[in-house]
Amino acid sequence: MVDRARDLPISSATLNFIENRHGHLLLHAGAAAAADGRTIVVHGASGAGKTTLTAALVSTGLAYITDETVCLDPNTLNIEPFRKPLTVKPGSHQLLQRYRPSSEHIDPKSGNWQIPPSDLGGPDLPKAVPTPTVIVFPDVDADQQDVTMTPVSRARAAFLLGEQSSALWRIEPRPLAALEHLVTAAPAFVVTYSDAFRAAAMIRRELLPDV
Repeated sequence: MVDRARDLPISSATLNFIENRHGHLLLHAGAAAAADGRTIVVHGASGAGKTTLTAALVSTGLAYITDETVCLDPNTLNIEPFRKPLTVKPGSHQLLQRYRPSSEHIDPKSGNWQIPPSDLGGPDLPKAVPTPTVIVFPDVDADQQDVTMTPVSRARAAFLLGEQSSALWRIEPRPLAALEHLVTAAPAFVVTYSDAFRAAAMIRRELLPDV
C-alpha cells in the first residue's frame, strides 16, 4: 500500500515541538550556525523562501539548525536546535535539485520532499550554543539581477518577527520584551535576490564573516 501521509509525521513533530515549548520565543524561521555558535535566522511566512535559503546557507559551510521553528530562550536568546527534515515544496524543487531525496522521502500526494539533514552535507551542530547574530527576511524577486541587503529598523523587525511567531502571549511576564531583546542583539536585513545560493554566499561573506 502506498503511504499517502508521509508529510504528517513531520507536521506532527513540528506541532509537538511547538506545544512543548510554550513560554519560549518561537519564530517561524530557518537557521544555520557557524562553529562558534553565531547564527543566521531566516524568517518569514510560508512560501517566503526560508527553506531554500537555509539550505543554501548550509552549502556555505554552516551547520543546519532548523528550517521551520527557531526556539529561543527569551532571556538568554540561546537557540534549541530543531533539526527536522527540510520540507521542500514542489515550487522549490528545481532550485534544490542537488538535494533531491530518494522516493521514500517524497510524499506522493503533496509532492513535498523531506530532505534528511544528513543529506545537506553541512557540518554537525556547533559545540557552542547557537545564538542569533543576524536576522534575514528573504525577498525572492525573479527579476532581481544582484543581491541587495537593506537594513530593517528594530521596530519594524520586531513587528515582522511577532507577526510570524507561535504562542507569543505565553512568554511571561512581558512577551514583547523578548522581541525587543532579540532585535537589539541581532540586526535585521531584507535580502532581495533571485538566486538563493548567490544570496547565501553574500550573506555569509557580509553578515557572518569567518573570524
